[in-house]
Amino acid sequence: MVLLPEEYGNHSAHELLSLADQGLVAFDHRLLRAILADMPGVVRYADERAEDLVTEIAPDLVQIFCQNPDPGGAKFLAALAGELREELPEDLIEALARTGKPAFEPLLEVYLKHVDDAGDLPTAIAFLKVDDPRAEAIYDAQEEDEAEFLREVAHGAAEVEPYDIYSHYPETAVPQLAGQPLKVRREFLASKDTTHRLAALSTFLDGELPKSVVKELRQVATGDTDAEVRGVAWETLEGEAKEDKALLAEMRERLHNPEIDPQERCGLAVALAQSGDEKFAEAVGLLYADRATRARALQAMWRSFDKEFAKYASESLDDEDADIREQAILVCGYLNLASEAPRLEKLFQNETHRDTALFAYALAVPSEVTRARMRQLFKTIEKLAGGLSPDDAETLEQALDLRLEMHGLEPAFGDGEDEEEPAAAAPAKADVGRNDPCPCGSGKKYKKCHGQ
Repeated sequence: MVLLPEEYGNHSAHELLSLADQGLVAFDHRLLRAILADMPGVVRYADERAEDLVTEIAPDLVQIFCQNPDPGGAKFLAALAGELREELPEDLIEALARTGKPAFEPLLEVYLKHVDDAGDLPTAIAFLKVDDPRAEAIYDAQEEDEAEFLREVAHGAAEVEPYDIYSHYPETAVPQLAGQPLKVRREFLASKDTTHRLAALSTFLDGELPKSVVKELRQVATGDTDAEVRGVAWETLEGEAKEDKALLAEMRERLHNPEIDPQERCGLAVALAQSGDEKFAEAVGLLYADRATRARALQAMWRSFDKEFAKYASESLDDEDADIREQAILVCGYLNLASEAPRLEKLFQNETHRDTALFAYALAVPSEVTRARMRQLFKTIEKLAGGLSPDDAETLEQALDLRLEMHGLEPAFGDGEDEEEPAAAAPAKADVGRNDPCPCGSGKKYKKCHGQ
């Protein structure tokens, strides 16, 4: 079922939560308003999930019960606490605390099942603030310091502050359709909602493009009412254009046609970045000149691996627009702009751009390219960055392995032999396809990650 946001109010919370669990609607302010208006439906859905907890939206249900505590949600919250007892999330403890006394019996039952490995369950019980000798017995069974803490919590004054669920969610969001059956994605592609069509198109940028949808995507590319949708549709056809000369010629003609909307031409530019178009630089330069399409133009530039675009990255690294800066960082990395490495290093402390800056710096900083040198460079960058989180480290490893790949060498961190290999005489031009895994290691295709 493809449900438009304006139709949410015509459906029960149970129906909406079921669709959310299937990934067919996204949690945002519009969905929350409809769901919170029907708490009986929420309780019924949560109660059905309490037995096996097979649900992708358990955290969202917890947030809903924080916003609107309901005795009917106690069974679900207690069951979830039993599953997560080793380290209960703060919002789950809060939802139980706001539910109060009605949560005691189901939570006590869960505790008794896991009394030998109760984890944080005694803490959750203390936050219920119930006056019951069975709760006191639980506190007494803990070590002295822990027991004292639990009693302080249990007998302390209740401090219930207003809860704002909307601060945890965006005003608008779209379903993430990756992994949905082709039939479902086609239904979203035909939706009246522009964001639905874009969400569906994004799934066709991953992996092999099903031949059965090529004609459909070409129709979207040439006939959709929204220019951005048309542009992304052209992007999905990049692989087809490599095999279909007529399609390639059509795409080039539209890229260079000033009467075509710039948003559509952006999609064409990204798709044609490695097509060998002699007039590509001119076309992308025009898109860069317009601030509305500058970020997408920079994306096409780094996709091209053409150092002719170095000057654009240099002047955009300090742009006030975060999207433009992000793409400029990637240009510096993929074009191996060593001169910009010091500026990339400064971005290690920028929360918005840290991940991308680490990735780009690893590609751009001057260094001999051997597997041993890349391992050493990892340590150097780790120190410069003030330490690395697991995600940071994975990003850096993927970037350094990509750099080795660009020089025809085996990876130093991923799969590969342990023997050192000599540096190649000259770097090969890496062809990071739109449907290839993103080199940053996120697990996504590059178009949906650093290629956005």
